[in-house]
Amino acid sequence: MSQEIELAVGRVYRAKKPANINGFVNDRSLLWIGIDTVQYDSPSIRMGGKYREVDKSQFIAWASDDVTQELPEGAWESWNNYTNNKSVPQLRSYRVTITLKFPSVTHSGCELRIDAKNKTEAISKARSEVRRECLYDRHDGPLTYCAELL
Repeated sequence: MSQEIELAVGRVYRAKKPANINGFVNDRSLLWIGIDTVQYDSPSIRMGGKYREVDKSQFIAWASDDVTQELPEGAWESWNNYTNNKSVPQLRSYRVTITLKFPSVTHSGCELRIDAKNKTEAISKARSEVRRECLYDRHDGPLTYCAELL
């Protein structure tokens, strides 16, 4: 179920799949809202060019969210700024529990706190840590990894 975006004149909307247009993100600023159509400005429109009009449903299908508050007053966001901000990963903390598939009396397992972008990366980092620190040897048997968000 998709979330319906509320359109307003003067607001800037970003595409679901942003693209580089003349060194800027292909955002669109709404100039006019009609019954079935909207008119917008964008970095893709040349200086002195005609503002584009599209069907309101097409615009809503194109737009992902309102980015007006994130932009400097009266300016478009540069593509370099967008990609630099996007490339900074948001790390979250995971608790990775490592247990033996066939538990023994001597080993009950262990837990590691790992900072990663997602569960898959957290488990991968935990496996590297186990190998690097020699927490288990091959005689202990196969291991099971389970990651949960802290």
